[in-house]
Amino acid sequence: MVDFETVEEGLRGTLAFPEIGRGGLVLSNVSFEAPIVHFELSEFETVFDGILEGDTTSGDFADSDGSGPFSLKR
Repeated sequence: MVDFETVEEGLRGTLAFPEIGRGGLVLSNVSFEAPIVHFELSEFETVFDGILEGDTTSGDFADSDGSGPFSLKR
């Protein structure tokens, strides 16, 4: 689960993995310039770049172990 919110400074977000009981992971460098979405999970040195289409954001993530696809649905 990813939650985004608009704040005075711009955008911020958190990431959670409820299935393993991990939540509240703070995202950094969150940006949205329609339709491009970008955010990073610094704790794991992971970068996400995607495209928002309707209720779905999909794209690729990259970290020190490689890269792969991701998809978020509202």
